[in-house]
Amino acid sequence: MKKTLGKYCAIAREDAGFTQEATETVLLVSARSVSAYERGETLPPADIVMLMIEKFNAPWLGYQYLRCNEVGQALLPDVPINRNLSASILDLQVEMDDVINSQNALAKVGRDDTITENEHPIFDKCKCEILEFIGAAFSVITAQKRKTPVIAHRRN
Repeated sequence: MKKTLGKYCAIAREDAGFTQEATETVLLVSARSVSAYERGETLPPADIVMLMIEKFNAPWLGYQYLRCNEVGQALLPDVPINRNLSASILDLQVEMDDVINSQNALAKVGRDDTITENEHPIFDKCKCEILEFIGAAFSVITAQKRKTPVIAHRRN
């Protein structure tokens, strides 16, 4: 899990255009420490991750930091990184529709506060839809800004 976070730290740094050496003055840690973080040898402390998020403009890195242990892995859905805003919004719309479509099934299962053996597959499918929705929502929140603006074509 540390290795995965390390990979994300490297992506954030590289996308921001920093070398490991240049991060010494930005993060106030040695290039050697940054290298250890990125190789997954050492888990960066929370305050360093907060600086990375700010200085590398990588809000998604905080979410990945929360997922770098067993608890985060179990509770937080996987969210793709480096997604652009439009792709994230489209995914959110699809996932929102899926949750809305499963709303009646979820209500039928939960209305008596009991999940029977027959209802477990339905409930599990609904939970899956909700987790996918949550992941898509976080993807929108942490979407990357495009480096070059997209120029919209206007109809005359």
